[in-house]
Amino acid sequence: MRLSLDPTPGSGLRVPSQVLVDKILPRDKCGAVIGHIGDEAVLTLNQMLTVVLRLAD
Repeated sequence: MRLSLDPTPGSGLRVPSQVLVDKILPRDKCGAVIGHIGDEAVLTLNQMLTVVLRLAD
């Protein structure tokens, strides 16, 4: 399951990218923060995580 993100000034992304929602890593295995995603993308990511983690009814 992937969330596609377009580059924006706030995200710090330079090219279209994807979040691999089903590939959860510990925070210490991730790189440095480069920016932030918008509220709509956060809501979509949360919904996708709910499915991946089987927290949905």
